[in-house]
Amino acid sequence: MHIAVTGHTQGLGKAFLDYYLLQGHKVTGFSRQTGFDLRDWSNMQSLLDQTKNFDLVVSNAKPDFFQAVLLYEMAKRSIHAAQIISIGSCIIDLEVDQDQDLGINMYKTQKIALQDAHRQIVKKCKNFNSVLVHPYHLYNVGNIDYNKLTEWIARMEQSIKHNNEVYVK
Repeated sequence: MHIAVTGHTQGLGKAFLDYYLLQGHKVTGFSRQTGFDLRDWSNMQSLLDQTKNFDLVVSNAKPDFFQAVLLYEMAKRSIHAAQIISIGSCIIDLEVDQDQDLGINMYKTQKIALQDAHRQIVKKCKNFNSVLVHPYHLYNVGNIDYNKLTEWIARMEQSIKHNNEVYVK
């Protein structure tokens, strides 16, 4: 398969990249490292053009509301026959203390927007192959165990076989 991974340089995105490469798939990463600053909205069209013939797109990068917009753009264009896996978060179900850093509140809002976009799209576009995965806390920044992330990806793959939205521990 030809697989795209956004945010592939560290954390879960890197684990996806390595996992699929080890399985023998052709994997292309999209991030600042490969010339795709996903915070720059002008890169959206290029990303859509380059991934339209991919078999799987893993939407992992989260700058701004990029994931939700990417999902809408893929659905609007109906150019992707691929499976889209969007990485959400279990934070959407948690109360965030109002004294918390605004960054965590913004992150939660972005993931709620992604969930809403996903649910709207799968309801309206029956042939659009979109899966939303909500991981539980997987690692601490700077202390990433890629073996555990690889195990999580394998569990995720089993969980999404017949579901379009799942929580994976």
